[in-house]
Amino acid sequence: MVLTIDQLTAGYEKTVQKTFDQDAISAYVSLVQDTNPIHTNPDFAVQKGLERTVVPGGLIEGTLVGIASSEFPFGAMILEKHVNFKRVLYVGKPVELKIKIERVIGRDRKIIDLSVEARSNDTVYVQGTFKAFYKPL
Repeated sequence: MVLTIDQLTAGYEKTVQKTFDQDAISAYVSLVQDTNPIHTNPDFAVQKGLERTVVPGGLIEGTLVGIASSEFPFGAMILEKHVNFKRVLYVGKPVELKIKIERVIGRDRKIIDLSVEARSNDTVYVQGTFKAFYKPL
């Protein structure tokens, strides 16, 4: 659902359930040319002390941007991102990705502060903030 300009208010939340599978990881690392084998080689990941392959942080962050962008009216763009990666997210682990509008400044042109998070139950994998700008086109 794309929000209208009047719906861009503090307190709005959008949550998406997501499981990153190995096919998605392979497509992502190929696209961005991330050659780190902890994302694609299970044997290597285990040798390095991990349970299995790891979801790239950029893919998690990019998915959160996509969720935010898909909610805003045409004309919005992300200006800043501050993201903390708290824990390793393993491929195949279901997570809840959430964006929340924390503050909106302005009338027609708006600055929107968002909190973002990737979690599973009580485990937080990614936490941060985005700042978006909206100008009607």
